[in-house]
Amino acid sequence: MNRKFQVIGQYLQMLRKSKKWTQQDVAEYLNITNAAVSKIEAGFVDMGLSRLEQFGSLYNISIVEIIINQQLPGVDHADKLAGLNERLRIKVIETLHLQNRLIDLYEKLHALNKPK
Repeated sequence: MNRKFQVIGQYLQMLRKSKKWTQQDVAEYLNITNAAVSKIEAGFVDMGLSRLEQFGSLYNISIVEIIINQQLPGVDHADKLAGLNERLRIKVIETLHLQNRLIDLYEKLHALNKPK
Protein backbone atom coordinates (compact mmCIF):
# COMPACT_ATOMS: atom_id res chain seq x y z
CA MET A 1 0.00 0.00 0.00
CA ASN A 2 1.35 3.40 -1.02
CA ARG A 3 1.15 5.92 1.84
CA LYS A 4 0.31 8.73 -0.58
CA PHE A 5 -2.74 6.88 -1.91
CA GLN A 6 -3.74 5.84 1.59
CA VAL A 7 -3.88 9.49 2.67
CA ILE A 8 -5.73 10.51 -0.50
CA GLY A 9 -8.18 7.67 0.11
CA GLN A 10 -8.77 8.81 3.69
CA TYR A 11 -9.39 12.33 2.43
CA LEU A 12 -11.86 11.08 -0.18
CA GLN A 13 -13.59 9.02 2.50
CA MET A 14 -13.85 12.13 4.71
CA LEU A 15 -15.40 14.06 1.80
CA ARG A 16 -17.88 11.26 1.17
CA LYS A 17 -18.89 11.04 4.81
CA SER A 18 -19.22 14.82 5.08
CA LYS A 19 -21.91 14.57 2.38
CA LYS A 20 -23.50 11.62 4.19
CA TRP A 21 -23.05 9.47 1.09
CA THR A 22 -22.49 5.74 1.08
CA GLN A 23 -19.80 3.96 -0.90
CA GLN A 24 -22.67 2.72 -3.07
CA ASP A 25 -23.64 6.34 -3.87
CA VAL A 26 -20.08 7.11 -4.95
CA ALA A 27 -19.78 3.84 -6.88
CA GLU A 28 -22.94 4.59 -8.86
CA TYR A 29 -21.76 8.11 -9.72
CA LEU A 30 -18.34 6.87 -10.84
CA ASN A 31 -19.76 3.76 -12.52
CA ILE A 32 -17.52 1.45 -10.49
CA THR A 33 -18.16 -1.20 -7.84
CA ASN A 34 -18.51 -0.72 -4.09
CA ALA A 35 -15.37 -2.81 -3.72
CA ALA A 36 -13.45 -0.39 -5.95
CA VAL A 37 -14.54 2.57 -3.82
CA SER A 38 -13.53 0.68 -0.70
CA LYS A 39 -10.09 -0.09 -2.16
CA ILE A 40 -9.61 3.53 -3.23
CA GLU A 41 -10.55 4.84 0.22
CA ALA A 42 -8.25 2.28 1.85
CA GLY A 43 -5.35 3.38 -0.37
CA PHE A 44 -4.95 0.09 -2.21
CA VAL A 45 -5.47 1.65 -5.64
CA ASP A 46 -2.92 3.70 -7.57
CA MET A 47 -5.32 6.27 -9.01
CA GLY A 48 -4.58 8.07 -12.24
CA LEU A 49 -5.56 11.59 -13.19
CA SER A 50 -8.80 10.52 -14.83
CA ARG A 51 -10.03 8.87 -11.63
CA LEU A 52 -8.95 11.89 -9.56
CA GLU A 53 -10.84 14.11 -12.02
CA GLN A 54 -13.94 12.00 -11.48
CA PHE A 55 -13.67 12.39 -7.72
CA GLY A 56 -13.04 16.10 -8.15
CA SER A 57 -16.17 16.39 -10.26
CA LEU A 58 -18.17 14.40 -7.73
CA TYR A 59 -17.08 16.60 -4.82
CA ASN A 60 -16.89 19.80 -6.89
CA ILE A 61 -13.18 20.34 -6.16
CA SER A 62 -10.04 20.29 -8.30
CA ILE A 63 -7.45 17.54 -8.41
CA VAL A 64 -4.99 19.99 -6.92
CA GLU A 65 -7.33 20.57 -3.98
CA ILE A 66 -7.57 16.82 -3.39
CA ILE A 67 -3.79 16.52 -3.35
CA ILE A 68 -3.03 19.69 -1.39
CA ASN A 69 -5.73 19.24 1.23
CA GLN A 70 -4.54 15.79 2.09
CA GLN A 71 -0.77 16.26 1.83
CA LEU A 72 -0.10 19.68 3.27
CA PRO A 73 -2.24 20.37 6.34
CA GLY A 74 -1.62 23.80 7.82
CA VAL A 75 0.00 25.15 4.65
CA ASP A 76 -1.42 28.25 3.00
CA HIS A 77 -3.31 26.46 0.27
CA ALA A 78 -3.92 29.60 -1.79
CA ASP A 79 -0.17 30.24 -2.18
CA LYS A 80 0.55 26.58 -2.86
CA LEU A 81 -2.31 26.39 -5.36
CA ALA A 82 -1.09 29.54 -7.14
CA GLY A 83 2.40 28.04 -7.42
CA LEU A 84 1.05 24.75 -8.74
CA ASN A 85 -1.19 26.55 -11.22
CA GLU A 86 1.82 28.51 -12.52
CA ARG A 87 3.86 25.31 -12.88
CA LEU A 88 0.92 23.69 -14.68
CA ARG A 89 0.62 26.70 -17.02
CA ILE A 90 4.31 26.42 -17.90
CA LYS A 91 4.00 22.67 -18.52
CA VAL A 92 0.99 23.25 -20.79
CA ILE A 93 2.98 25.78 -22.83
CA GLU A 94 5.93 23.38 -23.02
CA THR A 95 3.60 20.60 -24.14
CA LEU A 96 2.08 22.77 -26.86
CA HIS A 97 5.56 23.67 -28.12
CA LEU A 98 6.52 19.98 -28.20
CA GLN A 99 3.29 19.09 -30.01
CA ASN A 100 3.99 21.77 -32.62
CA ARG A 101 7.55 20.50 -33.03
CA LEU A 102 6.27 16.94 -33.45
CA ILE A 103 3.81 18.08 -36.11
CA ASP A 104 6.60 19.92 -37.96
CA LEU A 105 8.81 16.84 -37.87
CA TYR A 106 5.97 14.62 -39.04
CA GLU A 107 5.24 16.95 -41.96
CA LYS A 108 8.94 17.00 -42.94
CA LEU A 109 9.11 13.22 -42.77
CA HIS A 110 5.92 12.91 -44.78
CA ALA A 111 7.30 15.32 -47.42
CA LEU A 112 10.52 13.26 -47.67
CA ASN A 113 8.54 10.07 -48.25
CA LYS A 114 6.30 11.50 -51.00
CA PRO A 115 6.94 9.99 -54.42
CA LYS A 116 8.37 12.48 -56.87
